[in-house]
Amino acid sequence: MKKILATLLAVLSLGVSAQTRTIPVVWPFAIGSPQANMVRSIIDSANKEQNKYQFILVNKPGAGGSIAANHVLEHDGPAVLASTSSFYIRPLLYKDSHNVDQFQIASTICTGQPVAIYSKKLSTLSEAQGREINIGVIPGSITTLVTKAIKRENPEIKIQEIPYKGTPDATTDMLAGHIDGSTDFIGKSISSRFDSTVKVWGITGTKNFGTFRTFAQQQVKGLDNVTNDYFMFVSSKTDTITRQELGRLFDANINDRTKALCEDDFGTVTVTPNNRLDALHQQTKSRWIQLTQGIARE
Repeated sequence: MKKILATLLAVLSLGVSAQTRTIPVVWPFAIGSPQANMVRSIIDSANKEQNKYQFILVNKPGAGGSIAANHVLEHDGPAVLASTSSFYIRPLLYKDSHNVDQFQIASTICTGQPVAIYSKKLSTLSEAQGREINIGVIPGSITTLVTKAIKRENPEIKIQEIPYKGTPDATTDMLAGHIDGSTDFIGKSISSRFDSTVKVWGITGTKNFGTFRTFAQQQVKGLDNVTNDYFMFVSSKTDTITRQELGRLFDANINDRTKALCEDDFGTVTVTPNNRLDALHQQTKSRWIQLTQGIARE
């Protein structure tokens, strides 16, 4: 009798596990960052809420997010790309990358995080005029776009872009005095690493934070709309019902921790109705095409 019960329990457990779909949520950047924790908080909450899907966070860093994007496209079955606006930028700046038309947005998370240029050697953007300076950037990301846009609009500023794998490495070298400046995102987690000797040349977007001046206020054009947004993408091959179901699940699990992590980077939690996601995808793509006009591909 015990053997029969054990067999029945085993069969039942196999039936339950067979109904659960494991879906990787692929993160393209540093796994220990507040942004990665923001995504982790969503999928952890979603795993506790239901049994149909089991989400696992998979880290595939490198190439400005392209490695992660192509990993999702090559995955056998549904997979999610949790990425930033660099998803749209890299194909416009680099020859070999992913195709953004192969994806659709499943959910929006956090929008409006501005980018800044920090320096210990120079206090203002005007001090850089007539000088050759080097700034740490992340290839294929918004940080690259910021330096390229400044060079385009201010030819008297000679910027040499020094590639780094991540913003923490670039910031560390800037603090040590090995490079003139670094690009990074405005946020509590970033500003806490700086002492009073570090200056902010300017920030992207239109919002002011304390004494930080926007680039637009300093007559540097083309950077007023540059902010870092976070999305959940799925392959265009994903059926509509699954995509919508995943989107609703992610939206429902944007919890207080997610909101706090987003706001700590001076972003805003944003939930976009499902029937507007396709239009948002096209609008965002067009926006980055416009912002990168005149910037040569590498």
